[in-house]
Amino acid sequence: MEGVQPTISVTSVISANSATRHSGLELIKGQRTKISHEHQHFRLLVEINGETRAAGANLEGAALLLNKSGSCLPEDGFIYRGSRTNQDYSVLSYKPQPDKCHFIVDFGRLPDEIDRIVLALIPADEGASSPMERSANASVALIDADSGTLLVRFPFQAACGRESAVIAGELYRYHSEWKFNPVGAGYPGGVKALCKSYGIENALEDAETAAATETVGFSEGSENK
Repeated sequence: MEGVQPTISVTSVISANSATRHSGLELIKGQRTKISHEHQHFRLLVEINGETRAAGANLEGAALLLNKSGSCLPEDGFIYRGSRTNQDYSVLSYKPQPDKCHFIVDFGRLPDEIDRIVLALIPADEGASSPMERSANASVALIDADSGTLLVRFPFQAACGRESAVIAGELYRYHSEWKFNPVGAGYPGGVKALCKSYGIENALEDAETAAATETVGFSEGSENK
């Protein structure tokens, strides 16, 4: 299946608001839970919501794919903006709304070397010169992407300034199972420090360049129509 881009079915874009209401557990910070399915090759929809009190201040979602030593995969382990998926399409990202970010994690495609997936929220204006603290009301929902069943939801609040990233949670292997660790905490130093701690210092610049190239290419294509 490697190298063949999967399609996203209608059920893959179900939001937490429309998922099965009578299922799913609401978690608190640090309340780890198993999310493995009896069918080990299931697909998980991760919906991250990030709302800020500052008008027009949006948050972007990012996923860092880590190996067993805790380092981010060097080639395609940072899923963010211009880098919307990895090479084998086991993790795909898209934004259905400005304050939402979706990740589809296909456990059937996920390489064995991936041991942990860090889910982060990053200010879209990261690196701006005028710092402005703002409170983020955020949540993470884990949904069975094929059935639309809400598995767990984790609402949290975190201070998020222009130079701050927020770790929303982590998916990680535990023996033969996958579990979710709800974190909901800020990361001092922002996304640059976050990337550096996982050994991918230039990941943000590469992702921004890819995003800019993607935007320019789309604009040029639109003008030629």
